[in-house]
Amino acid sequence: MRFSFPFFFSRILPFFIILNFLSELSIAQEYIPLVQEGAWWKTTYVNNSWKFFPKYLIKGDTTINGVDYKKMYSCPDLKGFIREDTIEKKVFARYFSVFDSNCPENDEFLLFDFSLEVGDTIQSCWFGASAQLDTVAVVSSEFLFGQDRKSIAYTTVFPTTSIIEGLGSTEGGPVTVQVLGVSGVTGDINDYGVNPETTCSDLLVSAEQAINNHEIDVYPNPAATLVEIYVDALLAANSQAIFYSLGGKQLKTIELESNRNLVRVDDLPPGIVILYIKDYKGRISTPIKFVITH
Repeated sequence: MRFSFPFFFSRILPFFIILNFLSELSIAQEYIPLVQEGAWWKTTYVNNSWKFFPKYLIKGDTTINGVDYKKMYSCPDLKGFIREDTIEKKVFARYFSVFDSNCPENDEFLLFDFSLEVGDTIQSCWFGASAQLDTVAVVSSEFLFGQDRKSIAYTTVFPTTSIIEGLGSTEGGPVTVQVLGVSGVTGDINDYGVNPETTCSDLLVSAEQAINNHEIDVYPNPAATLVEIYVDALLAANSQAIFYSLGGKQLKTIELESNRNLVRVDDLPPGIVILYIKDYKGRISTPIKFVITH
């Protein structure tokens, strides 16, 4: 029996369409784990008066009561232990300190459940003292840090908070603001990656340069007459801004008076200027380069 090409194509095309659909479905359903060796998060916590920039790292293994965990660091300190059931899509933690939240200290609790779908209810220790049940309102997909990830949003207790597969909470990554139990604080994930070689020293330049855990910014860049130097509230008092030329000559020093400081720069030579922030302990920030144009 002989078949014409159009006949053959019409018979084989549906097969490839179905095969491609199943392949895409398989990829879409592939679970992205959170607990991985060398996973790290750079986060921000902020309220009306301060900002804090914790760095989290999963590094190393341990066994507690016959259960295997990964070590979780709030760099440079060991915060506790974390494990994941990738079949059930649940993450469990044992943290040394959970402040005033209702999660138990030094005992395991459910941190995230990524198996939830719309209409499912959940009761986690970080949902508050009243032990409220919360309901999943929205399940969607978000493309974050190079991958499509399942996103789960709740309805009542923390309506602004979502949990993201492989990343944790949108307000703090693997250590949620709610677990921290800090009232009036919101959080965000600034950066994320996975590298088994990463250490806390890589995330924190060094203990002597801990000033770089604070937020420092200069605007505008380039500038002609004025710049605004922004520092977080913890650096707003008893700190200095020191300006240098590219050749290393000290040009100007000012005392910072608040977290937002307007500084004249029309007395500085045009070109690249290097700014350092020096705190009351004498610690120096990493250099911030900006351009003077006049």
